[in-house]
Amino acid sequence: MEEKRAVNPSPITLLPELSPEDVHKNIMRCHYLKGRVHRKLLHWLGVLIERRFAGDLGSSSAVQYVLDNLKYEKSEAYRVVEVATVIDKLPRLAEAFEKGEISWCQLKMIAPVAR
Repeated sequence: MEEKRAVNPSPITLLPELSPEDVHKNIMRCHYLKGRVHRKLLHWLGVLIERRFAGDLGSSSAVQYVLDNLKYEKSEAYRVVEVATVIDKLPRLAEAFEKGEISWCQLKMIAPVAR
């Protein structure tokens, strides 16, 4: 039987050499990457909604799919589905979210009423 090895990511830099600017830069990089990944998640949820795949995957609705698979709270699941439904039709808003220019909270408030 093959033994599994734990993957230990190497540190980006040694702690004593970190400056406040280095820490800030890494925080912002992670924040940006989170926005990019979350934007892709919203896109794929939009595909699931548009093609009505939730039932094929064992869920009664897109909201139920989000509840079951992503483990969001019920009210948040509704908001995620609401945003995923419109985000691809709002490229400037999607880009602002992906770049970190607006937050998830702001996106949830703006997307349902944006034209």
